[in-house]
Amino acid sequence: MYTYSRAALDAHCLLQVYQVIVEILLGIGLDLDEVVNEVTTGKTGYLFRMKRAFTEHNNESSTSVPAKGNIAKVPVVSANLAGTISTKFICDRMLYGLSKELRKLGIDCMEIIKDNLSHYVNIAKRENRYVLTRDTRYDLFLKILPQTQCLLIPNDTSVEQVLNIIRLLDIKIYENNLFTRCLHCNSNEFILALRHELQVMCYGQALDDVKELSAGNVSPYERTFNLLNVNQDVLKSKTTYRGKPIKLNRINSHILRSKEHFYICDNCGICTWDGAHSLHDSVMDLILYKNCETDTAAGF
Repeated sequence: MYTYSRAALDAHCLLQVYQVIVEILLGIGLDLDEVVNEVTTGKTGYLFRMKRAFTEHNNESSTSVPAKGNIAKVPVVSANLAGTISTKFICDRMLYGLSKELRKLGIDCMEIIKDNLSHYVNIAKRENRYVLTRDTRYDLFLKILPQTQCLLIPNDTSVEQVLNIIRLLDIKIYENNLFTRCLHCNSNEFILALRHELQVMCYGQALDDVKELSAGNVSPYERTFNLLNVNQDVLKSKTTYRGKPIKLNRINSHILRSKEHFYICDNCGICTWDGAHSLHDSVMDLILYKNCETDTAAGF
């Protein structure tokens, strides 16, 4: 009994440590999944070296397929774009964590990655985007853009920053908006890949029988992103329609067994799935509260 209690206490302590690490990383604009991925599968990591050895062994007995940048896209006809959120942002690079949290909600949020501010100012004017910044950078943008288009972001956590923005601009977010943008590049165009198709890309063959996609809480076809289907060129070349290598290193065997479908960003090749990322409880509570207000006002 003592051994079990000790083990339970150790597990509890590890969970507490995990939560603290997550909060610290989010506070400085880093995602724990990406940090772990870089450590384990980066070019200096053990798993990368093992994967490279395995790939080189397979390449000796197979012909590699060159990547194609102009593959004809196969759209999912029933994709729903009607409820896309219209509010758009440009986020200063010092607010990296905020841009990721906004993208989780399906909000179009560009990042400032170059020093040429005039380029982003022109985009903000042309596309009517709010500029999110802080400190002295706010004054720089304020000299060029209307004050109503520049938002000075306080030095809070990224979660608090998102909550304040949603309240200030009264942004309506629904379940079919969530996780419809790539957290890495902001694209909303994804390739929908079923489990057996990912198995072909990872292992060279399908390990499970081909199954139709079952409906979850929100069907992929009901979400507000642009979906594409996998074709044979994508399977063979392991590249997206835009010619980007599909990044399969996050898909371990457990994920591949437990998930029915995956989303591959057509713009950057990042592969994700339902449950790969989560929203803070306070953000979800605010979304649900605002939706209840909307339904009540409409008489539902």
